[in-house]
Amino acid sequence: HITISCFKSVIIGNQCDEDPYILKRRANLDLVELPNGVRTRRKGLNLQKSQAFKYQPPSSANYGHVLGGGTRYGSFPRLFSDSRSSLNLESNFDPVLESQEDDFYNSFEKEESCRTSEDLYSSIGGLSAGPQKSRNTDGSLCDRSNEEASPLTDNPVILSSKNTQTENEEIIAREICQGHRVNGKPNGKKSSSTTLMGKQDSVTNDRNSTSRRSKPIIFLQVANRLLGVVVMIVLAYHWAGYLAQLHDNQFWFVNIKEVKREISFRTEQGLYYSYYKQLVHAHSLDQGMSELRSDTITEHGRTINIFHRFNIHQELFLAALYRVINFGLRPIFFYIYSVFSLQGMFLCAMYLITWNLSGTWLSGVLMTAFLICHRMNVTRVEFTIPLREHFSLPFIFSQFFAIGLYFDAKGRKYEKLHLMAIYLLTFLLTVTWQFAQFVLLLQGLVLFAFALLGILENNKVSKILATILGAIVTVWYLQFYQPMVLNSLVVSLIPVAIVILQSYNEGRVRRPGIWNNLQWSIVKIGLGIISTIVINTLLKVLSGQDADNHIFRFVQSKFGFVDQTDFETRLYLCLPIFQPLPWQYYLAMNESGSMSLYCAFVILEVILIALSVFWHWHHKAKPEDKASKHEPTGIYHWFRSNPDVDFIRDRKMSQGWCFHIGQSLILAILAMTTLRMKCFWGPYICIFASVMVCHPGLWSFVVSKLGGGRGNWKLTNLLRHIILASCIFALYSSYKGRIHEELEDLKEFHDPDTVELMEWIPKQTPPNAAFTGSMQLLAGVKLCTGRPLTNHPHFEDKELRHRTKELYQIYARKSPEEVHDILVKYNTSYIILEDSICLSRSDKRCNLPTTMDLTNGHIPDDGIRDPAHLVHAPHRRFCDEIRKGQAPFTRFFKKVFGNRTFRVYQVLP
Repeated sequence: HITISCFKSVIIGNQCDEDPYILKRRANLDLVELPNGVRTRRKGLNLQKSQAFKYQPPSSANYGHVLGGGTRYGSFPRLFSDSRSSLNLESNFDPVLESQEDDFYNSFEKEESCRTSEDLYSSIGGLSAGPQKSRNTDGSLCDRSNEEASPLTDNPVILSSKNTQTENEEIIAREICQGHRVNGKPNGKKSSSTTLMGKQDSVTNDRNSTSRRSKPIIFLQVANRLLGVVVMIVLAYHWAGYLAQLHDNQFWFVNIKEVKREISFRTEQGLYYSYYKQLVHAHSLDQGMSELRSDTITEHGRTINIFHRFNIHQELFLAALYRVINFGLRPIFFYIYSVFSLQGMFLCAMYLITWNLSGTWLSGVLMTAFLICHRMNVTRVEFTIPLREHFSLPFIFSQFFAIGLYFDAKGRKYEKLHLMAIYLLTFLLTVTWQFAQFVLLLQGLVLFAFALLGILENNKVSKILATILGAIVTVWYLQFYQPMVLNSLVVSLIPVAIVILQSYNEGRVRRPGIWNNLQWSIVKIGLGIISTIVINTLLKVLSGQDADNHIFRFVQSKFGFVDQTDFETRLYLCLPIFQPLPWQYYLAMNESGSMSLYCAFVILEVILIALSVFWHWHHKAKPEDKASKHEPTGIYHWFRSNPDVDFIRDRKMSQGWCFHIGQSLILAILAMTTLRMKCFWGPYICIFASVMVCHPGLWSFVVSKLGGGRGNWKLTNLLRHIILASCIFALYSSYKGRIHEELEDLKEFHDPDTVELMEWIPKQTPPNAAFTGSMQLLAGVKLCTGRPLTNHPHFEDKELRHRTKELYQIYARKSPEEVHDILVKYNTSYIILEDSICLSRSDKRCNLPTTMDLTNGHIPDDGIRDPAHLVHAPHRRFCDEIRKGQAPFTRFFKKVFGNRTFRVYQVLP
């Protein structure tokens, strides 16, 4: 039995007055004989652990009513973190009772909020200085200021009807509240339950009535969820069909011939699709896999394992699936429709994240409307189908959703299921895209930092990181021990983060407080990052792996450390997709108001998270530390006392919510620095914009200010759903004409020069003839003709980058002898020169001829000597001079094909 006294508060529903102090009283309490023979303690009340603080108020319009006419307060996370410091133990106590009370206190503290139930009644003693009021069963207030003190207790207490031993006490207590009993005796007023049997019958009838009422409510909830799922599936189906229609309108894909379809897969797209084509047309799947494991066509003169070098397991899966069930489609249509189907899964992942954050599936419909309106700034799948990002993004956002669910899950009942889902999705997103490791790195940093700040649970974060590491190791194995996978930064970060998080104990903070916690958090995050870099460097030195060094040089260039003569860095920096996000992107995303809504949402939630963290850090401080002049208590005091921020204080921030905020912020920074990475940020803009429109805390605050009552959730939900429907209708009206124009804009793929070249090569060249040219063109040569290549656009291998640098001397200022020696070194049979490259001009020195001049230390065509060590080239540009057919060139090269765009020369022995 436990005696509990809440000073300055009564716990009603989900609201508590400030921080209730739980006092353990261990005095020689006299037992009182009640009229029904039940014995209880004077100045106290019998409570069991399962009875504590369970009450559902009849009316939610006025939460937090305080005995004696006090003020209303909101609830805070970790409500009882400091309550033990104020416990007063008296001299006489029973060790058994003490153990029971400790168990109760621990279970109560873990709840971190005031639980609700229908079976708690209030009984009020007579020690309050002012008039005391409590609630009747009908929700009205009963004034007991003139009543005498109850013989049950001299202090404010709370009773429960869960235990049969105290049921008669509860009857008396409720009658006191209703005015039917004074001084423990009936006062002559009519009582609805004056006997134990009558009370039990009343409770039984109430429960049966509640059960009958709850059945239709449960049915409506299930029906609502099923409707939301059906709407999601319908939207996903139409979204995939919409993208497929746009692709067909762009290329007239259904009606053009096969070579045009394949040519439409530009650059590395053609390279990836060529492996799918090879697997489909092989005599058997095993034979096709064997050929790819010992490939001599992709890099002529080298035998490479395609599964080791490239992320093409999705092509293997689709080829195997096509052999089993192809629906009567040609291989190329089966391939593109599979990718568009994945985009339907992508929308489902975004829809579920939106639904989970907002609490209503209608916000998922609004998110879909934003997605359609800003399609060009979110995805480019309709004209770049085989790119790796279109296979990986659906799994990336599905993993985001799974992690958010895991953080919000209560208990450990489905923990293994959550972790299995995270493992599977992490494996799929990593095996389908080589850049996914950088997404996981950023994700690991968010999880690590938020755990150290106290926003996320250490144990859950450690389990997620370990699960991600297991998925990465699985990918490493399936890619035939690809060293770039294990030598990635995320693999070095995860063990460091787990060790720091598992060794971190909040209770060991030497000097609690905001400033001290902030300092220690920054130190630990910095220590983790430095340790990660050191471990990663050691791993690369020990394994001799440096294939990804060009990525770090590219990152350095983003911070201003640019070597203008570095060939690899210039190839990246000169591509528009690797430039910073242009201002037009922000304007385009704000046409529908989505960018403004996103910014408002993120700013609001970041402030809430920061205030929650600061409150938690300040709450851990000792009283003398809180009163210290060194602590910033001004904002804390305002946050606790200002009634105008009630909706902020009532806002219960979930860990999954915080995870999505952090993930969105770090992906926003990535997208702002690199245009290609906007595919990660755009979906979150659509998600958060729709969530902001129906923000439950915001609209609850608006309703309360309009006089609708703080707890009027029916009016709040009605209002936010009306706003959602209005926004959907407004977007439909604004963008309907534009979408119809896109669907009616019919085009046809037209590239006759490339088609002529691809049809000439298989007719006029031997099957083993190796070709040299631009990386973008050669991928199409392999796809359309199957001829060996000397270089290709997959730029993730150090030796291939060096080979490309040498072969690109065909666009530099080199003599025919030097170029011929290089081509013979790589067994080149033919070179393909493109006038669009050879004669190109650029104000920013970003054309390929200028890049080769700077790489060779020559002054480019603009005549500017920058850097200062540049010199004039001794020869004219090879690609331009060879067209003249002069003697030095005709001795080594023979022109065999030409049109308006391409010139093909045979390399003579």
